[in-house]
Amino acid sequence: MSSRRAFLASLAAVAVGGCAEFGGDAATPTTTATPAPVALTPTPPERVPADATVGLLPAAADALRSSAADAPTTAGDGHWWGPVAAFDCLTVDGTPYAVTDAVRGGGYENTYDVTPVTDAGNDTVVPVSALPAEDRAAVVRGIELGEYAFDSTEGGYRPNGTVLAYDGTEYAFEQTRHADFPTQRVRVLERVDGESDACPTVAGLELDGTHRDAVEAARHDDGDLTVPAATARALRDGGYGFVVVGTGCYAVPAVGE
Repeated sequence: MSSRRAFLASLAAVAVGGCAEFGGDAATPTTTATPAPVALTPTPPERVPADATVGLLPAAADALRSSAADAPTTAGDGHWWGPVAAFDCLTVDGTPYAVTDAVRGGGYENTYDVTPVTDAGNDTVVPVSALPAEDRAAVVRGIELGEYAFDSTEGGYRPNGTVLAYDGTEYAFEQTRHADFPTQRVRVLERVDGESDACPTVAGLELDGTHRDAVEAARHDDGDLTVPAATARALRDGGYGFVVVGTGCYAVPAVGE
């Protein structure tokens, strides 16, 4: 009997020890690592493939769409226009547009002193009432102020030695200043004929609010532009291989599951 009791005691000890070991393994916590943020890769627009889709934040996409409807136009004054303007061509809502260089500005402004004269000499005297209706108000205002300005970009009456008669008095216009307006080279959207698949498509980001906010926040980072791995995956799944963030164009790398 004593040997039987010893055997059962040893068997119980083994059983208890085994349960204790199993219970210890079950109590060990398991953790899942948080995926690291994904860095967006700066990419010159000329290296974006023609079959790619470039994502724009919604407000910028709306502004581009509005500008495209008014083409030819300089398109935008927002920070987003810089990287978009660097493309040679792009497709908006299925329509291809060339992005070309153009010169804007130029012209000049002349300023005149307006003084009454008693003898017009050989100058032709023209009554103000004979001027085009759209020019009279500015001329009368110049007579009243004693100074008149002609802006070549706006048009209007340009004094050329003619003396104007108004309310019984003759007035001479003597040029006192000439100023040229500066010119500026700009990038312009122009609608073109051709296949839309010859140019990258630029479109608004159709993502849920969390991912759009993540892209928006990326442009405020001081260092490398990064987005959460889930956002990078959502961009790629949505067909956006590139995005315009801040003042740059960036490639969205593939993210593994």
